[in-house]
Amino acid sequence: MSFSQNAIMAKSRALYGKRLKKEDYDSLINAKSVNEIVAYLKAETAYSETFQNANSDMSTTQVEELLKIHILKAFEKVSRYEISAGQQFYKLILMKNDIQQILRFLQFLMVDKPEEYLKVLPPFFNKHSELDLYKLASARSFGDMLTALDSTPYQQVLKPFEGTFKDPRSYMRMECALDEKLWEVEKEIAEKYKGKEKKQVKEVISYQNDMENLIRIYRLKRLANEEKATIRRFLNLNYTNFTEKDINSMLDAETAREAMQRASQTYYKKHFLNHSFDSLESFTRKILYDKFHKEIRYSTDPVTVMISYFYLAENEVKNIIHIVEGVRYGMTPEAIGALPIGTDC
Repeated sequence: MSFSQNAIMAKSRALYGKRLKKEDYDSLINAKSVNEIVAYLKAETAYSETFQNANSDMSTTQVEELLKIHILKAFEKVSRYEISAGQQFYKLILMKNDIQQILRFLQFLMVDKPEEYLKVLPPFFNKHSELDLYKLASARSFGDMLTALDSTPYQQVLKPFEGTFKDPRSYMRMECALDEKLWEVEKEIAEKYKGKEKKQVKEVISYQNDMENLIRIYRLKRLANEEKATIRRFLNLNYTNFTEKDINSMLDAETAREAMQRASQTYYKKHFLNHSFDSLESFTRKILYDKFHKEIRYSTDPVTVMISYFYLAENEVKNIIHIVEGVRYGMTPEAIGALPIGTDC
């Protein structure tokens, strides 16, 4: 193993060692206000530097942006050690953020309120994005948006939707088209590895893909009642632990719940036995947390350890955001405590 590979593994585990512990989560869950959460993050956790200049009265959106800034900086620290691995996966994370920003803008544009995007535009990410988010924010039509996306891979992806973008189903189709571009890049990165390393990288990517596949199958059957062929288009099957028989079985199910029952008889059977199905988001996050928590502790492959850290860091941020939202809306500590995943480590 090279020096850079050792370094990326050591740095990933060192940063993971600074994660929130159970007592931190207990303090956050029992906070009386968002301001109290911000004060705790500033004084008692690894988020202190990021929150050192935080205002005393922050919105959920502002807190979320600071949290994402924190993990983006952490990812930068890890990726600098290994150009062939770290920087490529780091670029994939930035690409995911670009797509999230485009979809957020589209949500405002579809209800004729594109000017509202400026209120949620994350200035920090504009420096790290292939997009000019301020140019995107100035768009007042779909055509303007396409102009703002000039010289990016997203312009040609979205151009076919110009005449139909306000159709409610178009949003899902645009999301799928953007994701397909992301999946192409993911596959290009994964295929660069060889032997045992490639096998391990594909395995952890497959877990992430399949949990997203389950969510899409469930939602498209439950909310949109889409046809089998349409749902298949929304699935990332480049790397998956589902067999073709599994996919067809889930897609042939009459209802979303039946599709999940069939999923419980696949490669992920043990996970269905280990976790209660309280909500699909919670259920899939528990499966991913179990997988990546195990990998970061025991894997001997640097790239797998790095990917595991990336996921676990993002999971922690999601936990904090759920807690912030729970406190802001006056939920009880007991109810808030049921939201985070992986807080007992």
